[in-house]
Amino acid sequence: MQQQTSQEALQAVKSQLPSLRTLVLNFVTACGERGATSEDLYHAYPKLPQSSLHARLSELQVRGKVSHHGFRRNTRGRKMIVWVANESRI
Repeated sequence: MQQQTSQEALQAVKSQLPSLRTLVLNFVTACGERGATSEDLYHAYPKLPQSSLHARLSELQVRGKVSHHGFRRNTRGRKMIVWVANESRI
């Protein structure tokens, strides 16, 4: 029974991945050349799990949709990767 519940939960999450990827890509694209950090995403979408947002950035990088564009300090002073949408680059 637990395995069936886990499988159902997995399917529910999988069905949301394309829309989450689109959400993240649209946000990064809207940030233009300034780019966006994971923290920017967390602040923009506080009700979504941070791990889900960060995972979508990684997927978008593998798909060639976003690229690493340097670093910026977060609110705690730690270096964060800045992501830019590849289509927003000149």
